[in-house]
Amino acid sequence: MSVEKSDSDRVLSMANTIKGLFPSNEIAQLIRLISAAPSTGEMNQEQFERLMKDLEPKTNRPGYSPKSIEAARLILVHGATPPEAAADTGLSQSAVRALMKRIRRRMVSIPDGWKQVTCWFPGGVAEQIKAISDALIAAEGCGTPVPVKILTLTLPSA
Repeated sequence: MSVEKSDSDRVLSMANTIKGLFPSNEIAQLIRLISAAPSTGEMNQEQFERLMKDLEPKTNRPGYSPKSIEAARLILVHGATPPEAAADTGLSQSAVRALMKRIRRRMVSIPDGWKQVTCWFPGGVAEQIKAISDALIAAEGCGTPVPVKILTLTLPSA
């Protein structure tokens, strides 16, 4: 019985030390990270890193802040709720919900394994390429084969 009491006292002492050293949001994060329960996240860390790379802005628009990336990681990888992610990162709950809405909207619009290409083309060719892109995305969403004719470009005569 004294061994159980000793272990209990040691754990209680560690808990008090942790409470004294760390803010509650970091303690909550630590608990999630060391929890024996399996992750309830939607993806693993590698998938998350790939997703964030795919979501990087291709324009001069600013990307996601480090706090936003951490909030998304907590939700998508560790299974945190938006209020938990907000508390852990110092963002507001509404900011985290808006962030996840934007990320999920982008996740749905990017078929797995696809890459974004940004190039300049003459107007007519650009319109054809956009039409091809739209047709490929529509076909991907329906699971139907893409007609070869869709993949044909007509170049403007010089």
